[in-house]
Amino acid sequence: MAISLDKTKRNLLTGFFINIFISILSLAFLGISLVFLINPLTIKNKDLKVKLNSISRIDKNEISKLMSTKDSLNQEKDKLNDNIAISRSKLSLKKDISTLLDKFILTAKKRNLEFTYIKPLPKQETILENEETKLFAKETPIIIELESGFSEFIQFLWDIEHSDELFKIKKITIEINPKNALRHKQSLTLSVYQLLDQE
Repeated sequence: MAISLDKTKRNLLTGFFINIFISILSLAFLGISLVFLINPLTIKNKDLKVKLNSISRIDKNEISKLMSTKDSLNQEKDKLNDNIAISRSKLSLKKDISTLLDKFILTAKKRNLEFTYIKPLPKQETILENEETKLFAKETPIIIELESGFSEFIQFLWDIEHSDELFKIKKITIEINPKNALRHKQSLTLSVYQLLDQE
């Protein structure tokens, strides 16, 4: 019986040492796993602390300046959008040149101007732009000769400048009329614009 007791003790001791060895391996594996899991979290935590410190350094004046800049940029954007809308309405796709020219002639007749010559020139594509807007349009230059008094002609130019349509005067010539000193001969090259479809 003594032999089997020794075998039993040996089996118990072997089992005990195997359990201890497995426990040590498990703890080592757990330790290594925690290092790989906790280390990235620690790095992220440090990064967040650095970011929070840099954000907390921004004072209220800087935030106020940034908000003010944002507001002014939004106002500028709104103003540009309004200018584009106005320009688009003046350069409607639907208005043809003859309709625009009819309005021009009607404006001239209201001011007692007499047309002696009208000749449209070939159309060309152009870009209308200023510091606020840029639009693609079809330009039709028209040579117009007329007779009128000087003040009526000046009022006519004012009407064109303040019209709902976009006319651009490229060239003006005013000459004395030898037949009638009160009515001058005017010649102008006027451009009429239509918005090109940009879609």
